Amino acid sequence: MDAERTLPHTSIEGRQDVNFLINEINGHYATINADEKKTALDYIKQGCPVDSFANFTSRDDERKDLQGLFTLSIDRSGSNKIGNGMLFDDTFSYIPTNDGGAILYVHVPDVDYYVKKNSETDMFMRSLGESIYLKNYRTHLLHPALGTLCSLRQGEARPAITFRIKLDCNGAIRDIDFFESIVNVNYNLTTKDAGTFMKNNNDKKLFILNDMFEMAKQMRRRRKETIGKRSKANIIIDEFNIAPDMGTAAFFQDQGIVFPYKNFAGKKSPFAREDVAKVGDYLDTHDLSEEQRDLLTSIFDANHRVYYDTVNHGNNSFGGVPMGNVGNPLREYISLETLRLIKDIIIKKEGNIDYWESRIERDCIEFTETSARIKTLYK
Repeated sequence: MDAERTLPHTSIEGRQDVNFLINEINGHYATINADEKKTALDYIKQGCPVDSFANFTSRDDERKDLQGLFTLSIDRSGSNKIGNGMLFDDTFSYIPTNDGGAILYVHVPDVDYYVKKNSETDMFMRSLGESIYLKNYRTHLLHPALGTLCSLRQGEARPAITFRIKLDCNGAIRDIDFFESIVNVNYNLTTKDAGTFMKNNNDKKLFILNDMFEMAKQMRRRRKETIGKRSKANIIIDEFNIAPDMGTAAFFQDQGIVFPYKNFAGKKSPFAREDVAKVGDYLDTHDLSEEQRDLLTSIFDANHRVYYDTVNHGNNSFGGVPMGNVGNPLREYISLETLRLIKDIIIKKEGNIDYWESRIERDCIEFTETSARIKTLYK
């Protein structure tokens, strides 16, 4: 698999154009064949293809030591298995404040600590785009051994990127800051575990789950989205996971710094009827293979449902507020790149804006379209 293939830069208008998509099929995707499938399969059978494992120490003067902060994760049962273990990310610490608000800490694995930019592993991850969990095929963005090393596992010190978010009593984000940290998770809970503790709690520390739910409920109401049949644990996951996505995107937009915005228009396909008709006309008038036809519709669908761009085009589900993707570096490459951007530009203040603008622009296009390509290949 040629990990260094790149897609041409294009405007969002061009990216939604049928001719652009077809050109990508005939150009960038012309090499799709069984060899690429075999390469991916061989990858997960091999030993961890990391240049070298860093020796992480729980004593690091450049990181905030948050090992004494009560921290937990809540994961949907069975949704994130990898190898013989599980991936744990988006862990939470929650401290109520006297004004009815709270300080929410969202800790995300610092994958960049282990996977350096442009290393062999990084380039493979870039070419894959995201973990693929389909009926007849599964592969992971991170090799299982590396995923386990990065994962925020209970009782183990881990390097993380922490988002400290100030919430008011109405669930509004009032402030956000970012820093490198060391965390040691107290509990890796499933949604079932969390639900049980919230109903019959013998651990006083876990009583905080009820406070977390009350705040998550306020955050959801603020977005004018109903709770419906969602469980309390799932409401916490939903709201606390997107809080750093919303807060970080708003911060970068306010600062005028390049950022990979996640744009979408809701659960139903939002593209205009004339665009759908245009795709239909193209399919009717061109002699395409079955794979090309599937690929065209898949890429078109991905670009109109969820796509990344350095311009915030908004979304319907979240009231048009800017969104990012900061909490999934174990599964999505664009999330890893966003965390690198935060570390380089905001935390360390050493980054070059021009470099990141070029790199993020390319990733915005590659992630959306490569994920569509992979899903089509392995459906």
